[in-house]
Amino acid sequence: MNKFTFLFLSLTFWTVSNEKPIKAQDITTTEATEMTSITNEANETNQTTESNESNTSESKYIIDTEVSWPEINQSFEEQSSSNMIEEFNDQTKSLIVDQISIIKEQSKTSSIFVQAANHQLSSSEDATEVLPADDLIKLFIAAVYFYQIETKQITADDMVNIADQEIIPGSTLANLPQDKSYSLKVLVQLMLQSHDNMATDLLIESLGGLEKVNQQIQELGFIQTTLVNNMATELSGAANQYNETSASDLANLLLALFQGVLFDEDINQEALTMYSQHGPIGIANSLDNNQLFYGLKAKAMQEGMLHDALLYEVESEVPVVIVVMSEQLSDAENRLDNLGYQLNHLIME
Repeated sequence: MNKFTFLFLSLTFWTVSNEKPIKAQDITTTEATEMTSITNEANETNQTTESNESNTSESKYIIDTEVSWPEINQSFEEQSSSNMIEEFNDQTKSLIVDQISIIKEQSKTSSIFVQAANHQLSSSEDATEVLPADDLIKLFIAAVYFYQIETKQITADDMVNIADQEIIPGSTLANLPQDKSYSLKVLVQLMLQSHDNMATDLLIESLGGLEKVNQQIQELGFIQTTLVNNMATELSGAANQYNETSASDLANLLLALFQGVLFDEDINQEALTMYSQHGPIGIANSLDNNQLFYGLKAKAMQEGMLHDALLYEVESEVPVVIVVMSEQLSDAENRLDNLGYQLNHLIME
């Protein structure tokens, strides 16, 4: 895309631009009702059936380069400091680094990135290390969906017939009428809101297939992210290679959306609405339930994986982004919850 100038840096830290972010406002009104109606219908259908929802190597390599958008990397020297976060003292920074190190030490492999406020705190542990993406690959598939809408390759109202599609057990879509067609917008909603793997596979196919979607992920600038399998293959455990990404690519995606530099304004607004599906769980478990949380906490498709990608506002227009990817993390859920509690407490105190 012409709007991006690519700077290839090693372990780059991002600064937040002074461009006013586009917010996902009024999510509790008509659009939110539409987003929840599909899953409500599926839940009602599923009440008569037993829930089958699945919660189902060594580090491969570290990519030395990463893409950084100049809009995000603009100097913040003239920006006014956050009223809440004027300066992180050395002790606070050290404590945050200590919390990140705990995850690193207790995992076989991990990729972690944390940034708070106007670049007053930025810390990482192997942020460019590539790990199996698990559920978080869906954030990039959604980005390709919005890219194709912006470039007029598809429309949100394009319909997909699911009558002859492979049923993936546990999918919300599997509990909906199979003799109907569903719009691409509904498939994206199910993919992000319900972690729906069947909807994800239908969406990949509708966007042009694995090769095209992967190519467009790269064209958007996420060069550490690779889509090679549909969800059915990932869940089967028979894949020779897994879908992969890094904490830095995930952080770039969330920050670019928040800053409104990934798509045109109207498309970016809709994307933010779709991406506000994280909820007060995982890293966000200790935060105010009334906040908007952008990103996704992965439902592990592969044993031993626990990933979480979160962006929220510590106050108006002041973002915090925390991305944790871990492999074989001991006592993973509790450690992730505790990391979120400790980091958010230190950032906000």
